[in-house]
Amino acid sequence: VSNAGCGPCTADNCNDCTGANCNERTCIKFDVDGGGTYDATNTEKCGNMGKCKRPVYTVGDTMLGSVDYGCGACGETENCHDCDDDNNCNTKPTAGADFQCKQYLWENGAYALKTDSVTCSGYYDFINNCNGPIEASEEDDVSNAGCGPCTADNCKDCTEANCNVRMCISYDGEGVYNAANTVNCPTMDSMCMRPSYGKDLTKVGSVNHGCGACGE
Repeated sequence: VSNAGCGPCTADNCNDCTGANCNERTCIKFDVDGGGTYDATNTEKCGNMGKCKRPVYTVGDTMLGSVDYGCGACGETENCHDCDDDNNCNTKPTAGADFQCKQYLWENGAYALKTDSVTCSGYYDFINNCNGPIEASEEDDVSNAGCGPCTADNCKDCTEANCNVRMCISYDGEGVYNAANTVNCPTMDSMCMRPSYGKDLTKVGSVNHGCGACGE
């Protein structure tokens, strides 16, 4: 602290601000497991210029984890969001814009990647997050048909619209090779393969360009 709180910081472990009496952090306080109703006007003084924290949300009021609203940083706590850009910055988020993800549906004992994307609506903290299976044989591997973050172990997520699909170049040696010709693979961790080429780009062996690992 510099000059008992007056003026700008002159030390590293310090945070300054530009309003009268602004140098005490206040945060919204709410015990998510204690019942009651979230109220953004219910705040607490933190006694420092540190961070505020809150839980993260998927769709609507669905929380991941059980972090309370209040003073303090998340540290290593999962499913937690913290901030220090303003007092009471740990407000409950609101739903963002709709986005699209590739759609996986459970059919005949495996996940099938559908041609049409699914529209994902009502997401709070995970806008443009999509997920897909690492292996296509477990029914709980995909969350919300591909929308939002993973909630299972055998799953992989990503952070761009329609990102939840592995694509590989497809070419069987017939006609002219075109890197723009692609095929969707069955899982997010599918490998892409191609043949070896010898002198004058002569194909060696019978492997084609496509999804899969060499030797399978």
